Amino acid sequence: MKLDFVKNLSLIACVLITTLCTHYGYASEAVVEILNPSTYSRVIAVSDLHGRAKAGRKLMQALGVASEDGAWIGGKSLVVVIGDSVAKGDHSIKLLRYWMKLEKEAQAAGGKLLHTLGNHEARLISRPSSYLAQHPEILDEMEELGLKTLGETTKEGKFLRRMPVAARVGNVLFIHTGTVEHKSWELLKKDYQKIFDSKKYNHPLLIGDDSILEAKMYGEYDQKLVSQNFKKLKEMDIHTVVFGHEPGVFLDHIRDPATALKQNTQQAINIDFGMGGKSKAKQARAILFTKPENMTSKTLDLTTVKATTEDTVKSFFNDEGFCFEKTLRKLLIIRDLE
Repeated sequence: MKLDFVKNLSLIACVLITTLCTHYGYASEAVVEILNPSTYSRVIAVSDLHGRAKAGRKLMQALGVASEDGAWIGGKSLVVVIGDSVAKGDHSIKLLRYWMKLEKEAQAAGGKLLHTLGNHEARLISRPSSYLAQHPEILDEMEELGLKTLGETTKEGKFLRRMPVAARVGNVLFIHTGTVEHKSWELLKKDYQKIFDSKKYNHPLLIGDDSILEAKMYGEYDQKLVSQNFKKLKEMDIHTVVFGHEPGVFLDHIRDPATALKQNTQQAINIDFGMGGKSKAKQARAILFTKPENMTSKTLDLTTVKATTEDTVKSFFNDEGFCFEKTLRKLLIIRDLE
């Protein structure tokens, strides 16, 4: 009886601390680790929506985690947004507010929405004045909404500053550029937590050209650098990295579809479809893990099987779904978002 009381008290304390940190904007986790993914019914990741609030709502609806009116219906799903919700599009603030709404509703339902930093969020919180001067579309929206600042006293500012630099779910890493600079997982966590605790968001490890939020390793496809990156990930027991930042990177740089599929579905999965680009793409890429409990494996069975998709959810190549028997992961394209 006494043990149950202590357990319940600890649980209440954890919830209370989380609520206080969320509300008052205290220093947050720099790297989120979910060691037991089986807590969730499925894991979904999206990225780089760049101020496309309407598309974001439609995307969540198509993925089955939000209703037509924008409410969370994902139950115990985990949704990871891998950065770059701001800039380029006209509704950055509305998109942030939508993620904040879903975050709260997901938590109440036993699920979770987790937004990690992208290079645009990191630039915004590190140098607000100069960044906003470069992105008048955000300033215009702020004026329209009567929002004078995105500082840490505002709800949006607190949300931005709570975003971790990365999320690890089992042995799958969700990080904006898909790259790591450190040789050990523990050192990576230590260095970024120190930055977050001191609120030194202009640190080179966050906004430097070769940082894990700015680097563009895959676009240039330097085989040596990519191999070194994969070696570091392997030493961290990470078998898959999911990232955004470089839209269509494997399709742009590897013309043979079979080779592109192999590259894009082994250790690195890119889900940026260029929604912030000049083309204003009306479709987005997402990754779905249907068996989160298998995300803790140290290796990945790359045997592919076809996956059934609905009309509104089309998958990567030739409108066929590819998933993998160990994690049952599906790389999807969701069309007609606007």
